[in-house]
Amino acid sequence: MTNNKHLTNIEKTVYLNGVALKPSYMLKYALRKIYGISNNQSNSVIFILGRSPITRLSERSSEIINSLERVLGNYEVETARRMKESDVIQKHLKLGSYRGIRLRLGRPVRGQRTRSNGRNAKRLNLRRR
Repeated sequence: MTNNKHLTNIEKTVYLNGVALKPSYMLKYALRKIYGISNNQSNSVIFILGRSPITRLSERSSEIINSLERVLGNYEVETARRMKESDVIQKHLKLGSYRGIRLRLGRPVRGQRTRSNGRNAKRLNLRRR
């Protein structure tokens, strides 16, 4: 006979724009887990919904999720945001602009020094290729 005590405590995962969120997350933190939603955007979405930022996703879950999906439809998030960023990088690479050349070489793009630092940019820019 198995012990079912753990099965009763399992929370249902909430999916919002393809992102798995725990119902115990507060609304202000759950929105930040979505790619493309910053702290300010999270606060503005909560203000539009008229909810408290400390509301948990588990409270009236279906009502909150439906209203969040409706509001987030106006924002560019997740796959659309990633595709746009990728297209911008590909455009720079194709044009052969200064920025594109720096991206291709794995060097810092925004004027940072390379004499002593630049390892982080090299790691990030090479990963993008």
